Amino acid sequence: MKLQFQRTVKRNRSLDGLKYILIVFVVLGHFIEPSRYDNRMSCFLYSFIYSFHMPLFVWMSGYFYKKRGFGEELRKIIPLIEVCIISHIGFALLRDGRLSVGNMLFFGYTPSWYLLSLVYWRLASSLLFKYVDVRKLLIYALVVEIFSFVFINKYGGLLSLMRTLQFYPYFVVGYMMKNRLGNMNKYGKIILSGG
Repeated sequence: MKLQFQRTVKRNRSLDGLKYILIVFVVLGHFIEPSRYDNRMSCFLYSFIYSFHMPLFVWMSGYFYKKRGFGEELRKIIPLIEVCIISHIGFALLRDGRLSVGNMLFFGYTPSWYLLSLVYWRLASSLLFKYVDVRKLLIYALVVEIFSFVFINKYGGLLSLMRTLQFYPYFVVGYMMKNRLGNMNKYGKIILSGG
């Protein structure tokens, strides 16, 4: 009689719930986007949602990131790159009706920007986390984020570089908090009552 062992992973229900809420906010944000300039309530709700939902998504990506060497990370992200390319081609065809060098390099208003940025964050982190202290890396990432706000066109979507640089600090913070959420859950009521 063979015994089969199942690997059980203890899920963090709070993070699962947060993912669900963020997905609902993404759908709601995209739904009200066309009316955000015509209606004050839509404008407020849209601004509210976009003030936190993407930073939290990036934070969660950093939190769940598993540190690997560059070669191993490169092998692991190939499926992510494939999905990014296929979805980006689909969105470019829907938006412009044709493919061109310009619309293939532009990741401004399609959801595929997040996938491409995630590829950059994971590859960069596989190198940077190995050679740079993570606290120093956070400081460097914040400085680069500030410079990117100043010097990169606000709506520049070229290969998703602007968003990659501007959201990377959230990825780093998520990684830094990987083993610290237990303390937050333990003292959550105290933090909320004092906050």
